[in-house]
Amino acid sequence: MSETIQNQQGGVGTSRAHVTRSAAMSLGMTTDMSRCVFCQIDKKLRSNRRKIEHLTVCEQITPSSLINAINLRQDERLLNIFDAHFDAVAADVVYHHSCYEQFTNPTSLRCLEDTPSDSNEIYEKAFQTLCSEMEESIQSGHCLYQMPSLCFQFNSLLKANGVEDPRVRAEKLKRRLRSHFNDRLVFTSPKVSASLVPSIGQI
Repeated sequence: MSETIQNQQGGVGTSRAHVTRSAAMSLGMTTDMSRCVFCQIDKKLRSNRRKIEHLTVCEQITPSSLINAINLRQDERLLNIFDAHFDAVAADVVYHHSCYEQFTNPTSLRCLEDTPSDSNEIYEKAFQTLCSEMEESIQSGHCLYQMPSLCFQFNSLLKANGVEDPRVRAEKLKRRLRSHFNDRLVFTSPKVSASLVPSIGQI
């Protein structure tokens, strides 16, 4: 059974968990490993806002359900942490049980999976148009994009081609852009809400 961390006053422990050297390099020390790896905050219980939710210690090297969720969500910070060489047990990774359940929720993940509509002619035409416009900007030296803006642009192209109320999510569009441009794009996760997509040649 998973272990919880709690100090003598009943709050969450604050001592920094051990981070391996390779993990620290991949993290760039942007993730506090003594906090929930998902939310990075002291989270209050929904049932009692005066109490802090306990942290759970990861007891599997890398749960398959988590890896699947990270890949579907294309979470850059977590992708950098849970790479092929990362041992979550050795690094004492901790998390809130509620955060883990929300992150790996099958219903929300199904919304991120490819659907048949993604492969039809209208969606493909809109995607190719977006990629062509991005290609022109990259070639001319434009180096930064905001994912919300790209998502809005893609949905606008779909609407212009007859799709009523298109709602393609940024996570799904990001996966398609990554597949199309390969290593020509680098996706980052800055502290601000908008993700930036710089051309790798312009960094």
